[in-house]
Amino acid sequence: MTHDLQQYVKEWLQKANNDLLAAHRLIDIEPMIHDTDFLLSECSQLDPVFDTIDTLNINDFAVRIRYPDTGLLPEPGEAKEYLEIATNVSNLVKERIVFPVS
Repeated sequence: MTHDLQQYVKEWLQKANNDLLAAHRLIDIEPMIHDTDFLLSECSQLDPVFDTIDTLNINDFAVRIRYPDTGLLPEPGEAKEYLEIATNVSNLVKERIVFPVS
């Protein structure tokens, strides 16, 4: 096995290990959907303010970063922009989605 192939396999094994760790932590939680546009669409049924959020292509960014062989890493400015979008969405959800006290 060449050095490059060994490195490639190691990267995939690390990604797989991280996925397994996440799965162990989330096993008792309802299945998750990571499509931000879909989730915002669902939220907009409760509050139209969610329709106003421009997520750019955050779904593509979130997927491509997970694969070691794409060679695609975000530029620092791009990463900051997506982090800002994710933070804004998170804050808006926490502010607008209120669960009744049981």
